[in-house]
Amino acid sequence: MLLNEIFNKPNNKGIQKIINQGKYLDNHLKNLKIKRDQKVKNILLTCASDLNDSFNEREDKYLAKYPDAEPIDFINKELMYSKEVLANGEKMRLSEHWFYAINKHIRYLEQCKNIELNNTDDQDDDFAIHSDHSAMYVITKLLQLLQNDMITVKSFSHLARIIKKHFRCNGSDRINSAESLISKIRRSDRNTENILMEVRKDLSKNIDFYI
Repeated sequence: MLLNEIFNKPNNKGIQKIINQGKYLDNHLKNLKIKRDQKVKNILLTCASDLNDSFNEREDKYLAKYPDAEPIDFINKELMYSKEVLANGEKMRLSEHWFYAINKHIRYLEQCKNIELNNTDDQDDDFAIHSDHSAMYVITKLLQLLQNDMITVKSFSHLARIIKKHFRCNGSDRINSAESLISKIRRSDRNTENILMEVRKDLSKNIDFYI
């Protein structure tokens, strides 16, 4: 008796049920793979600047949702996910141009991570903006300029990294506590009121502002 005849006999409904369940599971897994591959392709087709902007926006939301988290926590999550997307794309044997944007985004995330870890080989930025004022004053002024639409940034986390990389206070000190100071100033902490008044007074005097 042929194998097909055995499986199709009325008294072999149990075996047929198992076969049908196997086919269903196989189709389900195939559909999941198709959806996953399409999701990977959609991400790989996104330009690096859009990937960076999305990261910056989501980072602020993440830190607001989890107050005890540090920026480095979200950066590491994003790095792990981006590298996973890259690996899945490579498994699909896509051509080289598919990976330009995600590789550029990963380099951006690595740069963000190095800034958070203060891992810059102690090399100062030749274009850093030096101020004789305190870190609180520098950040308060930048937030006022942001509020008045005189500067733009992608997110407050992005602003914090710009400050840590490109701004110096008290002459030459790095501002490594930028996130906490931004949060403190935005909460209108009582200790920041005097500096805020000083910054607003200085801005009202000078059309050409200085940090």
